[in-house]
Amino acid sequence: MGWQPALEASGSGWQSPLLAELLNDPYSAVRYMAHKALARQPGFGEFEYDFVADEPKRLAKREGALAKWKPPTAGTPANPAAVLLSADGQRLTNQVQRLIETRDNRPIRLRE
Repeated sequence: MGWQPALEASGSGWQSPLLAELLNDPYSAVRYMAHKALARQPGFGEFEYDFVADEPKRLAKREGALAKWKPPTAGTPANPAAVLLSADGQRLTNQVQRLIETRDNRPIRLRE
């Protein structure tokens, strides 16, 4: 969601609330990449975040990012539900929460 060719193809702005949710991901590498991608979104260039901060601080930053996000007024994706937005550009919070709750967070060990 932060790769420039992908942003050019899909537009920008709609990714921000999804990336904000990832600021409190259980996996620090996901949090790091979410912040990098979020910083490329409109209005988030100066958004400060510490991906190794404790959970209360990460939650506060997530809430701050969600509050900062503005629904797209122009260029709403052709199929907003596919990117978890309603037809009027609002977050589909229940669907996002359902996906988070059904995610498999079991640890994975890779032997090298």
